[in-house]
Amino acid sequence: ALAALEREILVERVKTGLINARAKGKKLGRPQTRPNELIRELLQRGCSYRKIARIAKCSHWSIAEVAKAMRSEKKSS
Repeated sequence: ALAALEREILVERVKTGLINARAKGKKLGRPQTRPNELIRELLQRGCSYRKIARIAKCSHWSIAEVAKAMRSEKKSS
């Protein structure tokens, strides 16, 4: 019972710390390394996801994410 209470307190402190860090503008997580501008340019040229992945040295999923963002930008414009 005591261990469960300690765990709850620890979880609460970690969550509070993360909220505090975000409020101060701290970026959390791994830095993004994919070349978004290159991917956008290649998508606009009509290259396939496979070819873009090979050129940009990233995953197909990363390319799909950029393509999705581009589609949502077009809809909002």
